[in-house]
Amino acid sequence: MTEFIAIILGVLLIVPVIVVSCIPANALAWLIENKQPVVAIYHFWIKQEWLHKEKVRDFHLIPDVDSLIKSPHHRIDGELVPVSWTEAREKLSERLSGYADTNESGLGLGFSTELSTECVAAFMELSKDLIEVDSFAILEETQAADPDVNIPPGFNARGCELVFEAYSIYDEGADNLRKGLQNGDIKQLVLVGTDYVNQDSDWLSTLGDADNVIAFASEWDDASRKADLVIPMTGYAEQDGTFVSKEKTLQRINGKLPPLGARKTPVELATITANVLGASDQWNLRNWQSIFLSLTQHTCVLEDIDPYSIGSEGVLLEQAFCDEDVHSHTV
Repeated sequence: MTEFIAIILGVLLIVPVIVVSCIPANALAWLIENKQPVVAIYHFWIKQEWLHKEKVRDFHLIPDVDSLIKSPHHRIDGELVPVSWTEAREKLSERLSGYADTNESGLGLGFSTELSTECVAAFMELSKDLIEVDSFAILEETQAADPDVNIPPGFNARGCELVFEAYSIYDEGADNLRKGLQNGDIKQLVLVGTDYVNQDSDWLSTLGDADNVIAFASEWDDASRKADLVIPMTGYAEQDGTFVSKEKTLQRINGKLPPLGARKTPVELATITANVLGASDQWNLRNWQSIFLSLTQHTCVLEDIDPYSIGSEGVLLEQAFCDEDVHSHTV
């Protein structure tokens, strides 16, 4: 009995040592200094774990805990100030109601490639049924980006392309969104995710000069700070869904944490947007699985794939595109 207790105590002592030894020194120092275990786990352990097929954790030091957007913000007298969700819904309604069930033009919609596939599909469903969008773009490399700097694409760039193809949407690119803002063709811009790669000074300057930008964002970055209305969106540790790797493998995102602060999942944000547009009875996509199944109705690439049965190795998407007569780009 004594030996058994000794073994148990030994295991209890050894396991924490092994776990701590797996955390990089800079991450461990940050955790101790800031005393923020939940945020530390979110950034150093969970957020990056699923983004690498080789299961190699890529740790990044996030020195500023306040970089997480935890509540809605609205720009008043040039400053972004926190507002309640009730106020945020009212502002969303003011900004977007004019594009619902009307012929009003000038709405642009840009997607970060750091989003889940279901997040992109949810906002595509909004544009399909509830709101008139004139310009769509996957926010990737711009013409002003330094050609000598090798910046990898966002991790779900292929997932964004899959959704655009499924809904027969032409990707106009970040440069056309920028030009549309500058010349007034885009009267309201909605950014879904602002943590996209390849941001450049021209793009950020244009966002800064505009007063008509809504950002659904997870963290305070150069782009989200330029918006006039900022809606907090969960990161990967706080949501479920899928992404498509560069090897064209559909893989799961498994949320491990509840939403931090007042953040909402992309599905919840799409539902809130539908509600402020007066379409609560019409909108029935209330979880990531229902959005995934809705996406399968628009593309043969995902047919016969059960979202509940996607294993740790994912599902290889061998077919890149469907019949051109059914799924062709529209300009």
